[in-house]
Amino acid sequence: MHLPTRDMLAVIRTKRNMKIAEERAKISVGDPTMGLVSETELKMGADYTKKIADMKTQL
Repeated sequence: MHLPTRDMLAVIRTKRNMKIAEERAKISVGDPTMGLVSETELKMGADYTKKIADMKTQL
């Protein structure tokens, strides 16, 4: 009995993930907000992201 190699396991995972992606693609709905630019996000997004990260580390 041969154990699967790391490469063989990677191929199996890749095929499984592709099958899952293909199944999800049949029922998926695109995000209509993708590609939109927010002036507020551009100006303040980094600050808010840092504040959120800081709050998470305080918990």
